[in-house]
Amino acid sequence: EMGDSLAQRHSADLERSASAGNSSPFLRVSPPSYDITLARPLLDTQRQLQEDSEKAALLETEFTAQIEAEASRVRDFLESKERALKELLGRTELRAR
Repeated sequence: EMGDSLAQRHSADLERSASAGNSSPFLRVSPPSYDITLARPLLDTQRQLQEDSEKAALLETEFTAQIEAEASRVRDFLESKERALKELLGRTELRAR
């Protein structure tokens, strides 16, 4: 008797669902409600990781530019010393003759 009543209710639900335009009885099932307090720490952590990632990318770009600028200064310095040594060597060779 109880089983018949349950089957009749289910059948009536299906009919109502079909007449409302829902082809599937599953479409009328609302999604579970989630407690936002559970998701908030995860969302905050995700946002913080994104911010940290962006900061790291900016720092990497900045440091790369600084390293390249310093390398250029060192290269210029060494090239000037090389020219000075060649010039000195040339004068020394002239004196030796």
